[in-house]
Amino acid sequence: MTDLAFDVLDSSETALTKTSTLVYGDEALMIVDTGLTASQAHRIVAAALETGRPVTHVLISGAGPDFHLGAGIVSDAFPDAHVFATARVVDRIVAAYDRQVAHWARLGRNLPTRRAVIEAWAGDAFEFEGRLFELRAGGGTLGWRGDYLWQPQSHTVLGGALLYGGDHVWTAGTPSAAERAEWAGRLRELQSVAARLVVPGHRRPGWRGDPVTWTLEYLDVFEQVIAATDVPAAAARTLRERFPDAGLVVAVDIGVTAAMGRTPHT
Repeated sequence: MTDLAFDVLDSSETALTKTSTLVYGDEALMIVDTGLTASQAHRIVAAALETGRPVTHVLISGAGPDFHLGAGIVSDAFPDAHVFATARVVDRIVAAYDRQVAHWARLGRNLPTRRAVIEAWAGDAFEFEGRLFELRAGGGTLGWRGDYLWQPQSHTVLGGALLYGGDHVWTAGTPSAAERAEWAGRLRELQSVAARLVVPGHRRPGWRGDPVTWTLEYLDVFEQVIAATDVPAAAARTLRERFPDAGLVVAVDIGVTAAMGRTPHT
């Protein structure tokens, strides 16, 4: 039995810089997350096809549209693959799907149109080609946003919505200071994990660094910035100045307005 290998696929700002991961076993392939746009989903399919391996598992690690809207395209390409997610991710996708599709209708022909059947995974672990993947579930108010996967043999963390790399952090889903403090605490727990590879759920293409440190530092700066002003535009401008090269710029304005109670969070 050889070691697992991981190939992280980046995406554009249009696809919210969402990463997907190809996990190579001895013979088969697993895809983690299927992207927001049709074009990105087709890139994932192409990358998987080029490996020459059968895709047996497609894991959806979060309930945001950029985690799952491409699942129909991927499952059409690999009809024998098991498409699955945790029960709470499936429940959230079912509840939010129509609203997410309506919101992203502006993508036009680049919006995936077929809805995949995503099975609920019960339990806190699954096997892929004899290797264990453990769900380290988030608690408290974070829910699925605090989840990550741990692969013990390779010492790999698949970080889902918890981790960012070189991007502005999507804080709109955690509008209260208490939620963001819980998030930071979860990240500090992750620092004690002896990981060799940490894959962020979102990453600016080409960025290399420690996603745990990046996300922690961003959240710390975010709290400082919104405490210094009650004007969302001023806070957003400061964040863009503090992180001038960061991707996922769309997260800035919606994040500060949600934190300041000016708009409903998403």
